[in-house]
Parts: sequence; structure tokens; C-alpha cells
Amino acid sequence: MADLHGARPVAHTVRVRQRKWLSRNCFELVLEKPGDFKFLAGQKVLIEKDGVQREYSLACSPDGADLCFCVRYLENGTLSAQLSTLQPGESLSISDAYGFFLYRPGSGVFVATGTGIAPFVAYAESGVRGFMMLHGVTTVEDLYYRHIVENAVTHYVPCLSGEEAERVAAAGGMAGRVTDYLAERLTPGIYDFYLCGNGAMIGDSIRIIDQFFPESRVFAESFFA
Repeated sequence: MADLHGARPVAHTVRVRQRKWLSRNCFELVLEKPGDFKFLAGQKVLIEKDGVQREYSLACSPDGADLCFCVRYLENGTLSAQLSTLQPGESLSISDAYGFFLYRPGSGVFVATGTGIAPFVAYAESGVRGFMMLHGVTTVEDLYYRHIVENAVTHYVPCLSGEEAERVAAAGGMAGRVTDYLAERLTPGIYDFYLCGNGAMIGDSIRIIDQFFPESRVFAESFFA
């Protein structure tokens, strides 16, 4: 889910194909793809159900048969709670795709927290290769889509802030946050940083990048403050 800045009006009524839980706090929502629907990897849509609207990044290839979204479940969420109970065949509305969080060829370091992994899944599914991926989550079960992005990266680093050392080691990850990795472990260089997730992570990452990687470029998509 991202901010509503620049959102478009809903343009399509679509049916649910599948809803699948990826962890205790996240599920994948698969919707039918309208015949005239086009998007670029990294873009998002506005989803509307019963008059409530929120933005969600697409987590699938533009060439795929369906539209996939990675949704963070909030028990009292304005929309996510409704989406979490949808059954195949039920309908909702979506806008056309929009947004500018698009991949630009270069030495990419992709940084996500939680469901901020969604646009990077779309990158991987659309053929982007050769990047580093940092995924910051609390527990190992939150490493959804690992099997997709890990096959596309040069280096995949799960950054686990809520696990014991043994489970972190078993997952091949680092104990701590993605910002810890940026500040303490990333090899000096000039990179294109792609940041997607909560606003606090993005703000902290930009300060670290300004300090340690001042000649790098930053592209960011904030999901919530």
C-alpha cells in the first residue's frame, strides 16, 4: 500500500481469482487481468472495495495472465481486512496502472521492508537481473517471494530484526535492519538505490546513502509513514 498522491479514478471492475496467505500478516491477492490493462514493472494501481480506496504495487510480470498484489493485513485496516476475506468470483474495482518507480539499468541495490518487496518481484518476473536485494522483515516466515527474487539476484540478504541468531544463520541472513547493512556492510561504490517500504526506513536509508554513498542515485516508493 502506498500514499494516494497522484491516484487515478477506478476504471475496471475485476473478479478475484485467488487469495493466498503468505504469512500471518500478509496475503497475496490475485485478480483477473482486463484485456486492455497494461502496466510497467514497478507501477501500482488504486484498489477500491465498497467505497474504500488504497494503492497497491503490482507484484507480477506485465506479460502475465493475472494481476498479483502483496497485501499487508491489518486487523483494523480500512481496506486490507475486507480484502483478506474475499473469495474467488467476488468483484472489486481497480484503476489503470500509474507511477514512476521503474527500473533503470545500472548497478542496482534494491531495499525493501515487508510488502515493499512487491515491485521488486515485478522487476524479477519481468526479466531484471544482476541486482542486490535486501529484504527487511521481522521473522523468517515473512520472507515471502524469496524464491522469485533470489533467482534473479547476484546477492540476496534477508535482514531479520526479530529472530534468534540460529534462525538468522539458517536463513542465510543478517540480524538487524536493512539500514544496518547499508551503514556497516555494503561495499563502498556508486549505486542506483531503489527503496520501497515504510517511510522511516526510506528516510534513514537516504541519510546513510548521503553519508556513505554520496554520488549514488536514489529512487523511492514510500508505503506508509
